[in-house]
Amino acid sequence: MPVLIGQLGFALLNGIGWSVTGPAMVELASSETRCSTVAIAYNICLGLFGGTTPLVATYLVSRTADDFAPVYYLMAAAALSFISLFRVPEMKGRALPGSGDVLPDSNS
Repeated sequence: MPVLIGQLGFALLNGIGWSVTGPAMVELASSETRCSTVAIAYNICLGLFGGTTPLVATYLVSRTADDFAPVYYLMAAAALSFISLFRVPEMKGRALPGSGDVLPDSNS
């Protein structure tokens, strides 16, 4: 039973994290190039970082003889991702880029 609860906890955290990925990527690209922009950017990053992670983890463990070396790599990647969040523009109350929609002013 504790294993099931642990797995449900991981599934919940995973769902929370992935639930904002799609809308965030949509807000960052204009409607004219949204599909290509999101697909190319997402898949290049996934291939570069996700595809090479086992190789990098194996290399780090063999070079440092520290079984926690992949954890440090993951922590560094998470820190860089967190820092990059501050570069994302706030889209609340604004039309999506390239949509041509004009949102009513909320102050009137």
